Order: sequence, then structure tokens, then C-alpha cells
Amino acid sequence: MRMFTVLTAFSLCCCLLIILCWIPGCRSNTQLEELSVERLNIVEKDGTLRLALFNQEQMPLPVLNGKTYPRRIRGAGMILYNPAGDERGGMVLYQRDSLEMSGMVWDYRNSEGIAMGRYEKGMHQYGTYLSLTDRVGLDQDIEKVGSVGPPRINLGATESLTEIQLFDSHGKARISLGIDSTDQPYLHFLDTTGSIVQSFN
Repeated sequence: MRMFTVLTAFSLCCCLLIILCWIPGCRSNTQLEELSVERLNIVEKDGTLRLALFNQEQMPLPVLNGKTYPRRIRGAGMILYNPAGDERGGMVLYQRDSLEMSGMVWDYRNSEGIAMGRYEKGMHQYGTYLSLTDRVGLDQDIEKVGSVGPPRINLGATESLTEIQLFDSHGKARISLGIDSTDQPYLHFLDTTGSIVQSFN
């Protein structure tokens, strides 16, 4: 949670610094008390998009190797791009009905690498998470295999459970360490089918 807070604060500070440096008129010391936009694009001199700040309706589609792809959710936030204009991560606040989520993702060249965030649903369901995943093969079609590779480490805390899971290279959970809803610690070793082969409670 502390890592998420620090990274979020760092990202917001970077965004504010970039905006202050690039808003037209800033170089001539023009002072703006308030600026209201639905989307703000930070671009290079050649027009290549490097950073987008947006509301939910103006959230841009993912771009990879110059091609756009469908997006699973839409929310307000920011997205960063590499010098070629490909998406490399961002931060989004998303809400649907009683579910509210906020998350931050840093991407590999073709898939998600690190994801962290939190969610709340209704009065009693909530949680935070940190997920590290393998990169999808560069020769694979993400429209067929998806943009998230096999998980390697998951860390999460909900209203009833705290758990760390370690996965093998095939994305199979092999070790689970946590504290259950009765506040009892546990350590499970699992085989490739997900069955517990050794356990300590």
C-alpha cells in the first residue's frame, strides 16, 4: 500500500510538472487560475502523443505498434506513451454501479507488467492488490491471447483475507502465504493442478 501511495504521488507530481511546462502561454509567464478540459494531450514537436489526461468519455484506446485495440474499461485518468506513440502505462479511476476501482499499470512492449490498485463495492467489500506478470511473447497476437501474461506474483488484501501467491512459469499458483478470515496464518505448497501437497497452519 505504501508503494502504491508513493508511486501515485510521484505520477501526479510528474503530470502537474509537465502540464505547467507545456500549457500554451506558460513560457511567457501567463498565469491561469483554472483550466477546464475534457482531454489534454501532451505531444512532441512532431505531434507524437506522449501523455493524455482525460475524462471517462475521452479515454483513448490502447495503441501498440501504431494499431489501436479495444479497451476493457473506461474511466478518468492519464496514460503515458513511448517515443513511438505506443501506450506504456497509466492510472485510471473507474466506477460502475456500486463498484469503484482505481489502478495504476506499467506495461511491457506488448502487455501489462505491473498492476496495482484498490476497489470498493457497497458498504462491506473492499481490497487492494499488486500483481506482477510475465510478458506476452512478442511474436504472439494479443487479440488472440490477451494483453496480460501469466501471473508470477500476486499480493492482495481484502476485508477478510491477506495473501501472497507465487506462480510458476506457466502461471500456476505454487505457494500461498496468508492470514485467513479468522486471523490464522497459513502457508500452502501446491502442485501444478492446484492441490495442496504440504501445508503449515
